[in-house]
Amino acid sequence: MVVFLYLFILFRNCYYINFRCPLTGLIATASGDNGVRIFREDESEQADAPPSFSLIASNIQAHTQDVNRISFNPKEPGLLASCSDDGTVRLWQIEQKSA
Repeated sequence: MVVFLYLFILFRNCYYINFRCPLTGLIATASGDNGVRIFREDESEQADAPPSFSLIASNIQAHTQDVNRISFNPKEPGLLASCSDDGTVRLWQIEQKSA
């Protein structure tokens, strides 16, 4: 629940949130401002601390109209698809830096 409020406040109309890619743990959002954003949950040393998230990637011009849906590929880490009112489906590859 906290995640939804946090994301709605930051962006114009967040239409869809894809919670937790099972392979990477990332969270993706599809927004009414034509953008796609990727978040990672911040680690906390306190077990009772509310969750917080860091924006790790964004494309504010991912589409030319509202982005309606976004989904991670269940088998390929960091690969996701977005679809939009502009009639397109786009594939994205999130490249994470190695620790």
